[in-house]
Amino acid sequence: MHAQIVYASKAGHARKTALALGNMLDLPVAHVSETPSLENVDVLCFVSEIRDGNCLPDVLTYAKSLKNKAVPMAAIISCTGHPANSQTLLKTLLEQKNIAVNGENICLSRELFLNIGHPNKSDFARSAKYLKGILGIPLYET
Repeated sequence: MHAQIVYASKAGHARKTALALGNMLDLPVAHVSETPSLENVDVLCFVSEIRDGNCLPDVLTYAKSLKNKAVPMAAIISCTGHPANSQTLLKTLLEQKNIAVNGENICLSRELFLNIGHPNKSDFARSAKYLKGILGIPLYET
């Protein structure tokens, strides 16, 4: 399965997470403003921060620009200080484009004085495990 990671970041947490995941899983990474080619992409992974309970506008603009059925599947990794937050609007937009959303993973990030020291290696490892499951990559190297 071929995947592409796209991200938008305001505080730098989503950028850091996207680059770490790209490095860990050997996947291409691009900011949403770069509008990467989605040719032969089976899974489009969105990495974005949630601010004030909402997805970043750049991510929503990018999702709106996608063609109907641009990719078969999307995965969402949300960088947030509040694990209860969700990218509901992004999920809805993707589903309207007939792109199946294969869940959402929360990658803790620092928000004001909450979660100092996040995202960290264990946060990246949890997000990588989530993506490996979607991409069919063995969870443990032999």
